[in-house]
Amino acid sequence: MEDKEREIDILQNDKAPEGDKSEVLHKEELFRLAAENYSQQNEMLRERQSNLIQDREQRKKYASRIFWMICVYLVLILIVVFSCGWGLMALNDGVLMMLLGTTTANVIGLFAIVTKYLFHPTVDSASYNSR
Repeated sequence: MEDKEREIDILQNDKAPEGDKSEVLHKEELFRLAAENYSQQNEMLRERQSNLIQDREQRKKYASRIFWMICVYLVLILIVVFSCGWGLMALNDGVLMMLLGTTTANVIGLFAIVTKYLFHPTVDSASYNSR
């Protein structure tokens, strides 16, 4: 890779360093090497772009699913609490406190873990945001 960069640099400057003239490839070969290098960089950028598109689609899908799962979970807990308050169900006070405490911890923990995983900064976005 360093040889290619050296050769491309020689081509751009249109002169070879002292004593290297016999080692310099023809300009056509240097153009071919430069084109090959740019082609590899292009392919790498296309792959990175397809990965980012796939990540974005998955984030949309799973963020929506997690949101609705948490909503359903909270509605079920509210039904249990209101059922106990209206006398339709009988649960000990300790059980209700434990139910509400663990529900709060589950919702906050699940939300934190999912958002940290789904919306983590990538190397690309971190370098983009620092500009």
